[in-house]
Amino acid sequence: MTDSSLPPSLYQRILAERYAKLPVAVQAMHGPLLQGERCVTGRCQIRGARHPLAWLCARLAGLPRAQDEVPVTVVFRADNHAELWLRRFGPQRMRSRQWQHQSQLMERVGPTRFVFDIETDNAGLQLRLREFFILGVPIAQRWHPIVHAREYDQDGRFHFDVRAELPGIGLLVHYRGYLEHNTVASS
Repeated sequence: MTDSSLPPSLYQRILAERYAKLPVAVQAMHGPLLQGERCVTGRCQIRGARHPLAWLCARLAGLPRAQDEVPVTVVFRADNHAELWLRRFGPQRMRSRQWQHQSQLMERVGPTRFVFDIETDNAGLQLRLREFFILGVPIAQRWHPIVHAREYDQDGRFHFDVRAELPGIGLLVHYRGYLEHNTVASS
């Protein structure tokens, strides 16, 4: 479900032939961006950190705070090398930049950088954390956050479920919901 006249998207480049096997809703979310930008909307629930250290780390990383049911908007901006994701959870904002490094997805959120392997199946995709950096410094694997990030199709609608926690400390953030209403965002 992509326009072959547009250059391949970030996820198309990383996933190669696996991209075509993703459900239509997941392909549509990660397809080429017409005019380099797309805006999608939806709803989600957010659970936040309770441990004081986890709460502080979540704030420093710019992760959203707990909210029961909140409108969510994501603006994707792309160039030939990366995608900027501007998320708005109600009044809260979260910004990240994603790009390809070899066969992996790199993502920068605040002072942190993640290196993910992308696994795919008939339902969607899942990100597996391979490496983690803070302020450019690699962090030993035993201190990596535990990240569960899944994108899937449910009844023809794109859904996401992202959970991050610190080993031995607990939840940083857990947000899940859906996105739809693809529109071209104005600059």
